[in-house]
Amino acid sequence: MNPCLQTIHQVLSKDLPYNEIAEILNAFESLPSLAQKEATEAGTILSDFSMKSAIAYFRAVPLALKWIDPDEIGLWVGMGIVIAQSVSASGIRYFREGPVLLAKIKDQSVRNQFLKLGISLARQNPNLAMEYYRQAPVFLTEVTTDVNGLAEWAEYGFTLGDHTLAVEYFRTTPDLLKTLSVSMLPYWVGIAKTLAAEKLLHAITFMRTSPEIFSKIKTDALPLLIFLGALSDASHEQAITCFQKSSEILMGIDPTIRASFLTHLLMIAQSDPIQSAYLFLHAPKILRATGGEGFLPWIAYGIELLKTGNAKGYFLLESKAAKEKANRLMGGTFLLTYEKVLQLFAEALCGSAVKIKSATDQNPTTDGHTIYLPAHIKFFENDVQNFEWYKIATAFQAGYLEFGTFSPNEKDAPSLSVFLRLFPKPDLIKKLFDMAEGARVEFFLKKEYPGLLTGLIKMRDAELSRRPLIAGLSPHECVMEWLTQISLSGKTKEPIAPELSKTVFDACLLLGAVQSTEATVVHSMKSATAVYNLLDIAIPIPSADREMELLDQKGEKIRGTGVKSGNTNPLQSALPTQTIVSSQGDAPVSEDKTPSIRGNINPEWVENELASNLTNRLVSLAETKKGTPESALSKEGFVYDEWDCEADAYRFGYCHIIEKEILVTDQAEAFAKEVILEYGGMIKSLKKGFQLLAPKESVWMKGQVEGEQFDFNRLIENRSEAKISCGGRTPLNPSEQIYMRRKKKERSVSALFLLDISGSTTQRVEGGKTILQIEKEALILLSNAIDAVGDRFAIYGFSGHGHNSVLFYTLKDFQTRYTKEIDFRISHIASQGQNRDGAAIRHAMTKLSCETAKTKLLVLISDGKPLDDQYNGSYAIADTKKALTEARRNGIHPFCITVDHHEQGAEYLKGMYGATAYLVIDKIESLPMKLPRIYKRLTA
Repeated sequence: MNPCLQTIHQVLSKDLPYNEIAEILNAFESLPSLAQKEATEAGTILSDFSMKSAIAYFRAVPLALKWIDPDEIGLWVGMGIVIAQSVSASGIRYFREGPVLLAKIKDQSVRNQFLKLGISLARQNPNLAMEYYRQAPVFLTEVTTDVNGLAEWAEYGFTLGDHTLAVEYFRTTPDLLKTLSVSMLPYWVGIAKTLAAEKLLHAITFMRTSPEIFSKIKTDALPLLIFLGALSDASHEQAITCFQKSSEILMGIDPTIRASFLTHLLMIAQSDPIQSAYLFLHAPKILRATGGEGFLPWIAYGIELLKTGNAKGYFLLESKAAKEKANRLMGGTFLLTYEKVLQLFAEALCGSAVKIKSATDQNPTTDGHTIYLPAHIKFFENDVQNFEWYKIATAFQAGYLEFGTFSPNEKDAPSLSVFLRLFPKPDLIKKLFDMAEGARVEFFLKKEYPGLLTGLIKMRDAELSRRPLIAGLSPHECVMEWLTQISLSGKTKEPIAPELSKTVFDACLLLGAVQSTEATVVHSMKSATAVYNLLDIAIPIPSADREMELLDQKGEKIRGTGVKSGNTNPLQSALPTQTIVSSQGDAPVSEDKTPSIRGNINPEWVENELASNLTNRLVSLAETKKGTPESALSKEGFVYDEWDCEADAYRFGYCHIIEKEILVTDQAEAFAKEVILEYGGMIKSLKKGFQLLAPKESVWMKGQVEGEQFDFNRLIENRSEAKISCGGRTPLNPSEQIYMRRKKKERSVSALFLLDISGSTTQRVEGGKTILQIEKEALILLSNAIDAVGDRFAIYGFSGHGHNSVLFYTLKDFQTRYTKEIDFRISHIASQGQNRDGAAIRHAMTKLSCETAKTKLLVLISDGKPLDDQYNGSYAIADTKKALTEARRNGIHPFCITVDHHEQGAEYLKGMYGATAYLVIDKIESLPMKLPRIYKRLTA
């Protein structure tokens, strides 16, 4: 044995068993003689300071020498000695992590400077030096290799003083400095210090959210930092609020005026930081009130008022001066000018107290006590005509109150909010009800208040001129637009197509039937329901044969030879046929943003209870076809955001998930039994194999304060340390963790399987089965297998039609025990509608988030691209990718299985799934055999 190996053996022999020493010596034997010599000498010196650190060093140094030269060992060990002298455990971690960290810094001179600086920092604060040691390689790799910049970066971290803040600094800034420059760090650190002085949580929140927020506002980072620095000195709460909303606010300001806005903001912050916060937080509201061109002049006028001390309430847009200035800059008419007059007018019509308040929406509405009107309008060139619009709009909203829109007076009649929830297409029924009820209220207004007639005619003609042209609309959208125009003005802007004229005429007769002195809101409900059914069967469905939009993000080619996914009719039903109305001809209802004097009837403010025999009553009123109305009475929905890649922002509360239960039929039971019969042998084999995964034995947990047996290694350490204390040497505090206890091994897995059951799954493959049939077979086999191992699992299907009707079918939830009933439910599902993947994934995340398992798995089984109304191509793929990213951030492990083998199908997968693991099934027919294996690999 050579001298170096003899020395290492001598150093380690007192503390390690022979087999571990031999392992270390074997690693050293492969090193060159110079490397052995340098490594041995450094390790011997280290052992004099900390034997435990030296052991970690000897184990790590052969790996470290793959990345560093022998003459660098001294610096590396030098920093380790300083750290180990302070905390032995930190020294151990220092050497264990060394090889990986040193491997990241390729340049030797940079490495040397990194370690020299580390020694200096370790002398100041060994704990913070460890964070520097871990994060500096990331800084040097991803930010800059400039050694001066490294020193500057490290110095700012050490000035924070507080250990928690400094640790957060070192962990956050490498990512942050991809956006900010090192020269901006003093501003950023100063804000964190100021926030921490009041509340540490504010500082931590600021630091952790900084990389994401500043990445969105790169060019405006410095003025924002200066502004937040001034504000944090005055108000910590306002500073953190402004910061959290900063990207949303700044992105909402036109880039051509954003720099000027920030300049004005900083001018205000110098003299009155709180007023600058008011301006920043209310900037979106001020923009709406002043228009783009008037925004900066309005702020400049406020700065002049601030100099004279007269700016109270100005930047909140509450003072009289603020509103008058905005009025002059914006043009048009403000509600504030006529608010009192309109309130008296409404009270005179209703005969009861009514409030008038402004709303950001341009369409008037009411909650039964307050009338909400747009804060500003500019429909006409002069105030007289704009005031006339306000007056007629107020009359309509007062009419809804006076003539019983929100108070059905028939026995057993539903409230308005309940009525609208009974239909699978709530947008459509609401539009039709608005038309019918608007016509009824208008009839009563004309009869009771003939003085309104002249103004009403003027407003109706003006509204018709603002309606859109029908070019490019689908037949369904054309009919809805013509009905809207007729309900508002009694005529259409363009001729009605001959093939749709009968449908429009019949619908007008039904809607016009409410114009009677005997009519109530229930008649409007009947009328709307009748037209709903008429449109459902009377409008021809155009051919859906069309190519899906090509994705501009190209992914890598993926091996696969399956069947391509089928096209789905965009007008096809999104619901089962057992609904209160027919499902034929289901077409999207485009959102109508054209302001109307009638406004919107908002039913969500009304919470009257549903009468006991409501279902039968509504079916009778609607005179619908026979059928089970189980899906009509759906539960309350769930609202989710959707990512708009074009706007680079979320559409908040845009998607509406409706959960549906599955009712089992005899046909479904027969299908399940056929699957069990066909795959009986495989199911038994799967169960047997999965049972082996279930943990049976226990493991010994060492180093416990209490237990069944002594941990002899820990006990010996305890006695040795106690002897040292008694012998008058350096006093130690012996550890009490000297026991072992047994702990039963457990699998901690919660898996959710999300199945796309859109219309395209009706595509048949070799053998005559459809894609959905094969997917159902696979899920039945998988359920039997998972039940054998005892993992918690849930299965859901999704389809739908439009962002307001994403249907989520419960096949098995986490709380339900697996039985044959689950197989029957799986067998019952049928292909239908379209697939809005992003919304379904987010709802599945909500389900999984309630689970306490260590491993949360989300498996998406899809047959191709997401496709829904106004949800296709790059937009849909970007939203799906964003939803999967959100899942990973929430500790959920998504895995996607696709069976789309369109020639260009594989190209979009990389763009859609991104960092999410996914698998393309070579042959769809093999899914029943592969799915359990995939689950086994994912949870092994």
